[in-house]
Amino acid sequence: KYCIAVSNGTAALEIILRALEIEDASVIVPTNTFLATAFAVIHSGNQVIFADSDPETLCLTVDDDALVLESLVRTLKGYPTHAVASAKEAVRAYATQDYDVVLCDLMMPEMSGMDLYDELLRLGREHADKVVFLTGGAFTTRAEDFLAKNPVVCLHKPVSRDEVLKAIADVLPESAFRPKTI
Repeated sequence: KYCIAVSNGTAALEIILRALEIEDASVIVPTNTFLATAFAVIHSGNQVIFADSDPETLCLTVDDDALVLESLVRTLKGYPTHAVASAKEAVRAYATQDYDVVLCDLMMPEMSGMDLYDELLRLGREHADKVVFLTGGAFTTRAEDFLAKNPVVCLHKPVSRDEVLKAIADVLPESAFRPKTI
């Protein structure tokens, strides 16, 4: 309904923090960003906490449903997570970063989680073994066959934080996936 044009992203971030009346708070800012991001936090009367992610323990989360994706990111709060809304985006992200685990919706339009799994399998079994599937139960014959033929972990939505973390632990080496902050 309303819009305010600003000169740059730093100004936009500061306005957002002020509009939400976030003051005297600790705001987490990634270390791999421009210094201006931290300045927006400081200028709005908050304290900067820099957080870093370890590429060795980074999670790629893939779901075409924005609400489910947001919920998964919240479920993984404290863990380094890169969220994308399609398997095609996941393929592009995986081409630039070797993720330690991939949480992926099984059924998605255009390119399914099964197709993403096949792409990762082409890179090597060790890449495909990182996938934890989630499904709302809308199975096709292809999905049923895929789950029967492939040694994958598949959770049924809705899932709890404990279920997600246990599934991740099942596909990762011991203690590999843990919260990261500096």
